[in-house]
Amino acid sequence: MKRLLIFSLVLLMLFSASFASAAEKLVFWAYEPVEYIQRDIMANIIKDFEKIFSDVKVEVIYLPKGDFEVKLTTAMAVGEGPDVFYLDQPLVSKFAADGVILNLSSYIRVKDFEQNMFLSGPLNTCEYNGDYYGLPISQTAVALVYNKDLVSTPPKTWDEFLKISKEVYKEDNVAAFGVPSGDGWGAWIFPAFVHAAGGEMVDQTGKKAVFNSQAGVDALELWVELLKYSPRKILDSANSFETGHVAMIVNGPWMLDYWKNNWPDLNFGITLIPKKTRYATNIGGEDIVIASYCKCPEEAWNFIKFVTNKDHAADLAMVMGGFPTRADAAKDPRFTSDPGKKMFMEQMKYSFARPRARYWLKINDEIISKALREAMAGEKSAKEALDEAAQLANILLQEGSK
Repeated sequence: MKRLLIFSLVLLMLFSASFASAAEKLVFWAYEPVEYIQRDIMANIIKDFEKIFSDVKVEVIYLPKGDFEVKLTTAMAVGEGPDVFYLDQPLVSKFAADGVILNLSSYIRVKDFEQNMFLSGPLNTCEYNGDYYGLPISQTAVALVYNKDLVSTPPKTWDEFLKISKEVYKEDNVAAFGVPSGDGWGAWIFPAFVHAAGGEMVDQTGKKAVFNSQAGVDALELWVELLKYSPRKILDSANSFETGHVAMIVNGPWMLDYWKNNWPDLNFGITLIPKKTRYATNIGGEDIVIASYCKCPEEAWNFIKFVTNKDHAADLAMVMGGFPTRADAAKDPRFTSDPGKKMFMEQMKYSFARPRARYWLKINDEIISKALREAMAGEKSAKEALDEAAQLANILLQEGSK
């Protein structure tokens, strides 16, 4: 009897070990959380997933955001990369073009997937050449921030924007608007104004730049005009907005805690970026993707679908330090109870994804930024600068589509 009991226990142990070894392991690379609570939230999300999908074990590896892309590409080049990982939105098209992330269209377009619950702006960041290569997990955007002591009623239209700018401008003391510079940041902001004029950055094929259309010219001419009431010597001074020397700026939700903690007396408001024909803003954030070499794509899909579902999307956005990408999660009180966050969330309803082009970051940082500098310095007209930029951009857009 004793031998039988021992034999049964041994069989049970062998069976358990065999079952455990049969469990699929997903290696998931994520950004190192800024706060401990973010790590706890992620641990709970993974724990909930493993309760439902007991045959899958998720190994999460945290890496500093600043080193993430370099370490990711290095690991993938030698076949040691993760199964699932974050990607900065504009990198999705590059990784998709290189064939290193999985095409998820067959999963996303099934009837039971809640594709319509994702906001169009962030969902579009996962699209490349008509197919989807990820799911959006976090988004951010910029809105108009204004000093209430200088601007009692913020502008809604470009005409009002110019009118108020002329009224608040005081030579050598108050600049009207923090006109972005001709750099990567300014080139990232610029599409918000192009879209606000009814324009696009590229055509529907994604192979031709159209930011030199009348809408693009109007947007850049607006910046040039605003500079008349916004001297660089004021804009470039330290803390010019916080000290009351700039009436209006375009900035993002990452500034809210900074202003609250360091400038508690700053009397500011947040509103939508003024429009010419429609409200618009740019978009930033991250998507979650699956490596093309992943040996268990079904399990990986279940994981990324789980972390972005209605029960976890808001939590994941908190982990990322951004905002939800789903309409239902956007109603979470953690993002609506604070008036500032609520207004940024409202602005994100009008977000436009950056062009899904392989070399768009290069176009943004080197070509569009140069055009902005030339026009705002008076070296070229807005039309001339953008026409030349579009020609250069078309070379890269064509090359990237091959």
